[in-house]
Amino acid sequence: MLSDGSRYQHNDTKAFWLGVKDREYAEGFGRDLAKVLERRKPYKPHLSNQRWVLEGHSILLFNHLDKPWHELKPYVEHRRDCVAAFLRAFFDGEGSISRRQLTVCNTDKQLLIYIKGLLKKYFDIDATGPRVSQKSGTVRYWSNRKKAYKTKKDCYPIYIRRHSLPTFYKEVGFTIRRKQRRLAEAAKQ
Repeated sequence: MLSDGSRYQHNDTKAFWLGVKDREYAEGFGRDLAKVLERRKPYKPHLSNQRWVLEGHSILLFNHLDKPWHELKPYVEHRRDCVAAFLRAFFDGEGSISRRQLTVCNTDKQLLIYIKGLLKKYFDIDATGPRVSQKSGTVRYWSNRKKAYKTKKDCYPIYIRRHSLPTFYKEVGFTIRRKQRRLAEAAKQ
């Protein structure tokens, strides 16, 4: 929910929504949401406007996640595997890997400092940043559209150091297969 997920409320409905280009990511989100809500079958994404969309409903979970992210730390850090799952989901949504560069970007600098701390504390993974890479007000273009937009907030990346890529691959990894394959290749080098 801290990356590509969103929550919305309409009248008495409180729902979670995810719209992404990677089917594996949406399916993983559906499995995880079903586990949390003790549902037998995972939520299934459907294709809509070239995006995999998934929606789930829970007033209790909605209200729980309505808290600021820093209040959810005890749940994230409950166990080491919970930390790994949290990081995996965050990197699935916000991370990218090309060549031997693993990066995660977000507009919440404090969240990235927390992410960097989790990587070091639980997995001894070294990272650099966060530093501003894109100032608010920067004009950007959607990769698949010709329409321009202005950024509203500063964007901060953190970079996983190359010597930590094998550990990230083994301990955290990606749900998205294409990202996991790229990570495997980078971790070998």
